[in-house]
Formats: sequence, C-alpha cells, structure tokens
Amino acid sequence: MGNLTAKDVQHAKPGKHSDGAGLILDVKDSGRAYWTLRYTSPVVGPDGKRARRDMVLGIADRDGKNRTKTTGAQDGGDARRVLSLLQARALAATERAKLTDKAAADPVAARKAERAAKRQASAAPAADPAASAIQDRSFRAVSEAFIATKAAGWKNGADSKHGLQWGATLAAYAYPKIGTKDVADITDADIQAILNPIWHDIPETASRLRGRIENILDRARAQGLRSGDNPAAWKHLKALGMASPRKGQPAGHFPSLPWQQMPAFVHALRQKEGVSARAILFAILTGARSGEVRGMRWGEVRKVHLDELGRDAMVWHVPAERMKAKKPHRVFLSAPALAVLQEMSAFGDDAKALVFPGARGRSPLTDMAMSMLVRGMSLDGLKEGEAPRWRDPNTDEPVTVHGMRSSFRVWAAATRSEPAEVVEAALAHTIRNAVVAAYLRTDFLAQRAALMEAWGEHAMRGPGEVVKIAERRTA
Repeated sequence: MGNLTAKDVQHAKPGKHSDGAGLILDVKDSGRAYWTLRYTSPVVGPDGKRARRDMVLGIADRDGKNRTKTTGAQDGGDARRVLSLLQARALAATERAKLTDKAAADPVAARKAERAAKRQASAAPAADPAASAIQDRSFRAVSEAFIATKAAGWKNGADSKHGLQWGATLAAYAYPKIGTKDVADITDADIQAILNPIWHDIPETASRLRGRIENILDRARAQGLRSGDNPAAWKHLKALGMASPRKGQPAGHFPSLPWQQMPAFVHALRQKEGVSARAILFAILTGARSGEVRGMRWGEVRKVHLDELGRDAMVWHVPAERMKAKKPHRVFLSAPALAVLQEMSAFGDDAKALVFPGARGRSPLTDMAMSMLVRGMSLDGLKEGEAPRWRDPNTDEPVTVHGMRSSFRVWAAATRSEPAEVVEAALAHTIRNAVVAAYLRTDFLAQRAALMEAWGEHAMRGPGEVVKIAERRTA
C-alpha cells in the first residue's frame, strides 16, 4: 500500500518522507507536518515541458487525535484538512485519478489563479460571475462560471460537498468529451457519448451528471450562447429512446472482461495505490456488487463453523439493507480475499469502522472513485482511435466494476462443475422461478467454498503464468 506506517508518521523527523506514488509527508522544523502530492502537470508549459508540482492535501494527523484545526492556505490544496495516513492515501489516489484527464487543468496553477481572481474581485466592483463565460464559450468555461454563481448559495461555497461533487463529475465524464467544445455546438450525440458508458453501471452518478449538464446548458441558452432544445433534458433523451437508469439492464450487459484476462488485469490492479484499488480487488474476489463492498464494516466479518467441511471459515455477513434483493447474504471469504482484509486492517479494524473508507475516513468510498480507477486503467495513455486496454470483446467498451461479476459467472460455467444454483447463490442472484425458489432453503455456503477458493487462485495468478482452461466437468 505504501512505504510509511502509522508509527513512521508519528515519529518522523523534519524533512520529506515518501510514501510512494508521489505522496509525501513533509515535516517542518516546528513539528507541524503536511501531506503533499508530487505530480507532473497535465498542462504543457510555454517551454514545451510539463512542470513538476507539489500540491498540499492537508495537515498530517500524527497522533490520531485531530487536535490541529486550521492553518493558512498553501499552494494547491486545502491545508485546513487533517488527514490520517489512510485518508491521505485515499485523497492522493483521487487527485491522481483527476490528473489522468487530458483536459484537466493544473490544480496548483488553478488554485493560484483562483486566489488571484478573488483578490482582484475584492478590489473591484461586484460583477456577474457568469460574465467571464461569455469571453470563453467552451463548455468547461461556461460550467465553471455557472458553478461559481451557484456556489454563493452553498455553505462553504465551491469547497462545499455540492461544489466538489459538481466539479468532480464534470471533470471525470463531461470535460474529456466536450470540455473545449463551444456550448452552441453541443449535440444529442455528445450527451449520449457522455452518458451511455455509465448510464446503467453507476445510475445515480449518471443521473446527477445529466441534470448538471442540463442546468449548465439552460444557463447558456439564457445568456444567448446557444439555442434550440436542451440535449441533456430528460424529456428530450426519453423521446430519443433512452431508458430510465434506475431500471437498469441484466448484469450480462455490463461491459465485462474475458475471464482468461482476469489474472493480467488483477496484476495491473495490484500495482495501483489507494483504497479504491483494494476495494475493486475485493469485489472481484468475492463476486460482490460495489455498493455491498463500499459499505462493508469490520463487524460483518465473522468466523463460522461449516459442518459439511468439518472446519471453521471466515464469512462476510452482508445486511439486507445493502443487498439488491433486500435479503441478508453470506459471502465465503477465500484466502486471497482475507489477504486484502488483512492489508486493510493495518489502518484499524474497529467493528463499526468501514473496511474501505472514503477520502474523509468516516464516509464510504464512492462508486465514482472505483469506476474512475477501472476506466482509467482501460483508457489512460491511449492514442486517438486505439481500443480500450481492458475491454469487452463483444462491444469494445471499457470494462466496468459490475462487469467483473459477469467474468466470474462465465468462468464458473466454463471451468467448474458446481451446479448453476451454487454459482447464482455466490452472486446473490434472485431465483426467478417461484417454485424452484420455494425448494431452495439453503444458500449453499459450504458448496461455495471450493468455488471461491478456485476463483481466487485463478484471479491472483501472475500475468506470465499459463492459465490452464479446464474442461467442463459434469456433476
């Protein structure tokens, strides 16, 4: 996960201490310490080079007591935040994901410009924040002006939860496709290109993103920057045949990875830092949905004696409220899955604590953080016209977190002898046939043990190892 431990953070002497992947603990002579992220600017400078930057993420919580509340602002970050080692890693991973956007601005330079603009604004007569968008008609400029206008009604302004969510969703999904495009030229095809890849995979995020784009384009029309129908309006999209995101699609329709490629993907995933990468790996190894994993707490992991196996096993008890079918579910934890939990336990395993916390520590990891990481692994560094690195061979679309469940299902059908009911139980699928469901009074937990251990062994193979495709055995 990194080079530093909690004790290293607590006892670090003045100087810079690397945790890897650009995250640095910067301890001052006064004893005060900051978390900084060293990165290469996504913006090419006048000299044709990309500058190296240090972005302050926040104050280092060195004793776990969060006693320090505030300091002055520093370049590139919010130095008022107090972050533990785990929180700093999670925030650093989030910021690195944002920097993979080719259209992204340099965050340090952007904050300097923002502070300069505020100083200039305080010395000048009040003006309409949206007026600046008229000088630059790009979707990104109009969006930023719109957010600045709305921020006046948000507590903490643009740094509020709403402000951060607006900026994050637009930066992740809209700006890469239409950020530089004139708002007058944005079409139905542009909006569908943004929404279609995430419409059924992360419906809540997709729905909010659609609404935000609709509001921005409405403002642009009111300012005379565009005319005609709003291509992001739900009534308009519905008339074009787009289904409600909440109805979803069958799991098999999510872009999924061929199971033969899973070892190579997992190997690449294990090179990634941060909580999101560990949560995705755990979801793959358990066949669980992302929402079930993101809300997981340590108290849900318990030891159970399985009479059929004659031994104890570690089992994850997922409560009904986090399950799609609203019924409690048990997950057999294979050795690789337990290894992920062991890694996460180094940062605390209180029964009520989240196993995979978000950047702020006490709130769950977001679905967007996981989806962006997988999407970045598929698309980062590609040249125009190149197919995604990790893609569904039937559609050439980048794979999704939810699609990993389909990879597991196809692997089980192709290589294992367990009955379909056992595999479906592992995926917590509801039995549609009421008569069959009435007779299935078991969740096949013991039968799933060998299945999940075999899946974990397959997924964790190194990319150079030969993956033997076993012949389908008859029950």
